[in-house]
Amino acid sequence: MKRERIILIMALVGSLCTFSCAESGTESRDAGLDSHVSSDADADGDVDADSGADADTDTDAGTQDAAPCEYKWRMVFKTPGRLKAVWGSSSKDIFAVGSGPSDLCLVVHYDGESWSVMDTPEANELNAVWGSSNSDVFAVGGKDNEGSVLHYDGDTWSSIKCRDAFNMIGVWGRNAGDVFIIGSMSGPPGARHGQIFHYDGNECYMILEEQGISLIDVWGTQDNKVYAVGTLSPLSPLLYSYEGGEWMEVDSGIEDAAIFMKLWGKRSNDLFMNAVLRAPDGDSVLRYDGNEWKILVSVSQEKLTEIWGTSGSDVYFASATMSGTVISGCNIYHYDGGTTSEMMSSDEWAVTGLWANEKNKAYAAGYIIDEDAGVILHYSCD
Repeated sequence: MKRERIILIMALVGSLCTFSCAESGTESRDAGLDSHVSSDADADGDVDADSGADADTDTDAGTQDAAPCEYKWRMVFKTPGRLKAVWGSSSKDIFAVGSGPSDLCLVVHYDGESWSVMDTPEANELNAVWGSSNSDVFAVGGKDNEGSVLHYDGDTWSSIKCRDAFNMIGVWGRNAGDVFIIGSMSGPPGARHGQIFHYDGNECYMILEEQGISLIDVWGTQDNKVYAVGTLSPLSPLLYSYEGGEWMEVDSGIEDAAIFMKLWGKRSNDLFMNAVLRAPDGDSVLRYDGNEWKILVSVSQEKLTEIWGTSGSDVYFASATMSGTVISGCNIYHYDGGTTSEMMSSDEWAVTGLWANEKNKAYAAGYIIDEDAGVILHYSCD
């Protein structure tokens, strides 16, 4: 069962991380959140009366009343394939990546007006995207233990060679010349192999390679801390910190953890992480305050897939609902610094990526469960 568990998690998060969301008008169900925090499942009905564009005319009074504007998740783009991750330099410059027809790479872009598929070199399916600006964007992926790294210079995408790279899972950097890329060899637990590469603006080279580990995510903070997370074999969480030019394993202090999956945070004393804990908590969002990790919320009947935020009081996280080992739906949650609420629930879409750069405006990337079509969802008051 342990082996099946980690293979499922890696399938969800590593290469086919999935998560689905509801169409406009879909009602949220009971969030079912653990009592670590209070929850409010009615976040989808928030109204901003000042931002409505339509108006009704009162002929007697000669005045107009603005129609209320409803915040909700809406599908704004659809394309053949599956999208897995999304990132933007601004709300008018957003990239999403995944796999297109024949499992080759897929990159789509939003220019502030419309979404479109971009031309790229031939490469394997992509799992993650990050950039330092609109003219310095990295997309990484891989298939059959053959890694792919692409770079966008503002005009065209080109390939970067990272020698002996396996499947590339995550990417994050401090700037254009200081980029970290993680990868893992797929296979049974004993055969797994974790890698960390560094790109200095000219060359991509390996700086860590270790047998028996699976790396899932890499993230850095504004105070120049860099972390990588994953799992050891057998099921045991793995947390690395980059200190003084070396990667060092850090004791998280969480005795019941099995897998660390996704990490986000602005500063090293305020981090959020998706993790798999042993029963009864199951998949949980953890928060680090600079001294210890604590459970923020647990979704024991779901599989967490992604986390992103704009501040410690504006954090989104996504989960997949399962029917056995098959994705059957998804949920998106929001943490406002005090409570966690369910924003949306659906059995139609599956999503693996979240990104936001300002409050109440977020994007999700994924696919339609019963159709080979990638989708972009947008949360806003339109």
